[in-house]
Amino acid sequence: MARARPGSRRGARPLLEFRNVTVIRGAGFRVLDALSVTIREGENVAILGPNGSGKSSFIQTITRELYPQSGAPGFVFRIWGRGRWDVFDLRSLLGIVSNDLLRAFTTEMTGLDVVLSGFFVANEPSTLMWLYGGI
Repeated sequence: MARARPGSRRGARPLLEFRNVTVIRGAGFRVLDALSVTIREGENVAILGPNGSGKSSFIQTITRELYPQSGAPGFVFRIWGRGRWDVFDLRSLLGIVSNDLLRAFTTEMTGLDVVLSGFFVANEPSTLMWLYGGI
């Protein structure tokens, strides 16, 4: 689902660290199943995959719209080194750009405009920006 580009900064501090993260929705449907991913400072990451592969669930877990189960062995869920966040503080630090944003506005907005809308939040050195969409 998420892959760092070759030559990523292994020594840089983790901005996002998930280990053995599982998210269940509805009547026991696992939308993320034992996901492990680390995104380090300075890495560029694209979240790609077919419909239903968990891209949106991954983003919603980061923004705390969905909550992972925490009882699994080796479970780690940290953003900027912290396991606990005030949801509103966390969301104010994230720049998330998606096709949903384009659909929410008029058709006069171009794809480039949508991507650039995340620029101002993502221009801060300690801010994560996510660009995702279905293939």
